[in-house]
Amino acid sequence: MSAYLGKLRLQAFRNYSDSLVSFGPGLSVLLGRNGQGKSNVLEAVCYLALLRSFRTHTIGVLRQWGADSFVVEGEIGSTEADPLAIHRLEVSYGERRTLALDGNLVDRASEFINQFQCVPLVPEDIDLVRGPARERRRFLDILCTQTRPAYLGHLQSFHLAIRSRNAILRASDTYPEHALAAYDELVVVHGTALEVVRGELVGELNRQLGAVGERLFVDGGGKIVAKYSSFWEGQ
Repeated sequence: MSAYLGKLRLQAFRNYSDSLVSFGPGLSVLLGRNGQGKSNVLEAVCYLALLRSFRTHTIGVLRQWGADSFVVEGEIGSTEADPLAIHRLEVSYGERRTLALDGNLVDRASEFINQFQCVPLVPEDIDLVRGPARERRRFLDILCTQTRPAYLGHLQSFHLAIRSRNAILRASDTYPEHALAAYDELVVVHGTALEVVRGELVGELNRQLGAVGERLFVDGGGKIVAKYSSFWEGQ
């Protein structure tokens, strides 16, 4: 199925109090002066697809000043004969985040994301090459989440196990001896699952990069390679 974002409604999102934007199935171009909110629209599209912003890790700053919550609502169309699906995302700080798909509440983010594909491309992406390793891990996490439905569950469980393990280490006198071992096992189980998927994805990227390298280095004098260094190497 070829899906596209047909409509986007923003309420109290960045500089948009209540706005509706319509798109067609083809190419759309946003035109406007600096500061009018073009990037904010793109950010909302990305957030609707991934529940992530490509500009900040602090979701609270997306909320308009003075508002209790913001709403991003999208209508996903198809170029085929499938009916439209309506996805509504609401984030309310002080209470909870609410996700709805086709009018039905969704409890898990993994059941909500990736209803349509979104790949943001921004100048800061050069940090994938010259920036710290955490930027590359974040890129892999987003890409794996979009292409492997089970990945997000492992990622969330891994971070939960890490936080719990660290809490035990900080207050070891208040926990039984076997508690740390239990979380160590969870870290290994979910961490290994993440490593496997990341390795597979880097292998797929290398096949694509190989084709790009052949076009760039027509004389055969160079190639482009991505290498994944696992956390577990040497352990």
